[in-house]
Amino acid sequence: MTEIWFDERDDADVFIAGLDRDVEPRRVGFAGEEDDEDHAWVVVLDDPDADTMGRADELGGWVPQAESPSAPAAPLDLPAAPRRLKNP
Repeated sequence: MTEIWFDERDDADVFIAGLDRDVEPRRVGFAGEEDDEDHAWVVVLDDPDADTMGRADELGGWVPQAESPSAPAAPLDLPAAPRRLKNP
């Protein structure tokens, strides 16, 4: 399943009109967004081809990329014993 996001409903409707599938856009908000008018329109397709994705790009649609986790940091070189600040 591929989600193609649009800022405007009109753009999503024009995109859907060119498809040979019966699809309805749905409204989805971003995390922390409180204003319903700012929510994006999402069109969900099973397996879009390159032409469909190109058309979506021309109409201002995008596919959000999952954030890849950052590489784990190298382990720190810690001392084996506590440091002694004073002589015994």
